[in-house]
Amino acid sequence: MSENKMSILNSLWVWRNFIIINSLVVFIASVIISFLLDETYKSSATLMVVSKKKSLSLSSIMSNVSGSLLGSIGGLTKGQSDETDRLNGIFTSEKVLTRIVNEFNLFEYYELKEKKWDLVFKKIRDDSFFEIDQNGMINIYVINKDPEIAKKMADRFIFLMDSVSLVYALEEANLSKRFIERRFERNRDELEVAEENLRVFQKKYGLLVVPEQAKESMRIEAELEARLMMMEFELNTIEASFTKNSTMYNESETRFTEFKSLVDNYKKREQGSNSVFVSLKDAPDKMLEYFRLYRTVVIQNKMYEFLYPVYEQSRLEAENNIPSIQILDSPRVPDYKHGPKRLFIILIISFPFIFLFVLLSIYSMDVLSLNPGGIFYNEYNRLAAKIADIYKVKWK
Repeated sequence: MSENKMSILNSLWVWRNFIIINSLVVFIASVIISFLLDETYKSSATLMVVSKKKSLSLSSIMSNVSGSLLGSIGGLTKGQSDETDRLNGIFTSEKVLTRIVNEFNLFEYYELKEKKWDLVFKKIRDDSFFEIDQNGMINIYVINKDPEIAKKMADRFIFLMDSVSLVYALEEANLSKRFIERRFERNRDELEVAEENLRVFQKKYGLLVVPEQAKESMRIEAELEARLMMMEFELNTIEASFTKNSTMYNESETRFTEFKSLVDNYKKREQGSNSVFVSLKDAPDKMLEYFRLYRTVVIQNKMYEFLYPVYEQSRLEAENNIPSIQILDSPRVPDYKHGPKRLFIILIISFPFIFLFVLLSIYSMDVLSLNPGGIFYNEYNRLAAKIADIYKVKWK
């Protein structure tokens, strides 16, 4: 083992000129390359998503209005996360990038003679970053050769993100408002009709006295129907804002289907000794008609209690122009360069070559010393001899 080490050290010493001269050449070349690269600067900003209760964020309203199982629905409470994802999509969207490219003449900056949009989009995406830290804050970074331009581009990204997000939010709010308004007006008309029908019936037949057990059964059925209608409304509202493939829609659809099955089972339930509910099929006709009229009023009242605050909020949201982001740390002109990392470039270029030169030195020493014959071996022997002669290596 010691002989091998001595042999290697001897080879390095004998071939020291070859190693040192070529290493210096590579080192100088890597230094030149590192200084030929343009300096770049990175401007950054920290943003916070403004928490807004959108008209489609129904869970908070439901919890205040009904206090029922709908109040526990959490699928739409991910407002901040959804808004962050929306802003990330806007930040990297071609709509925003096209504005940035045109306003800052990036085809010329990237020295692209032809207007290849896919290529310029790729380059600007490589020089701009959207990150979310562990506290939920948004950090954006923009890299450019000019520190002033880097700062201006970061400012422009923030403005475009906020303005585009606001436009989409207002469009969404207006669509939601029209949808909710139609449903609210329909509910209001149906409630008026139901109340009038009940009033006419009571005026004609008077107030009927119904068993408390039957009345409780009717109240439960009306409550179930009202809740089912509210869940259906929520499902339709989510569909209007998102897609049927979204997680929110699928979760809401599952809840609606399960609850609808519960209501259908109740409707089909026959009177029995073990039944919690009371079947109404044997009640007198006048009483059944009264039940239907009263139940309709209860259902429509429940719907009105739910729809009215949603309707009012949708009107406010349609006129809401509050920015979607708040700037915590504004972009500034960077003082220090971001790149190139010259020391890293020099090391990453020099070390592999130095290692190669060392291996060549050891191998060449072995070739010149052993010379066992063979075409390839003899060819490398002659090459090694020439290298030794050039660098005045005394290997004999």
